Amino acid sequence: MVARDARTTRTHAGEKPPAVVDNQTTGRLLLSRLIRGINPELRVATCSNAISAMAFMRETTQDLIVTDDLMPEMDGISLIHRVRSMPSCSDAPMIVVTVSSGSARP
Repeated sequence: MVARDARTTRTHAGEKPPAVVDNQTTGRLLLSRLIRGINPELRVATCSNAISAMAFMRETTQDLIVTDDLMPEMDGISLIHRVRSMPSCSDAPMIVVTVSSGSARP
């Protein structure tokens, strides 16, 4: 079963879609559009939090994982550590990004 909030576009058999993880809708849309700017035919999986992303990644593999760093429940760095322990994702390239309003991280 795929995580309930995992969303994808353009399904292709055998494809390992890039995954975008961000708790902000705007961030997910922006990062997905940037990835599809490289190849408009790519299917991009999106998850709104790290917990649902881990559930999704247990069931599928990705060619790339892009995650926000500043998320509630689990930050992007913690997500990467946990995903690296999954055999299906242990060698997937990962990128951590964040958008900041200028306030310092606690």
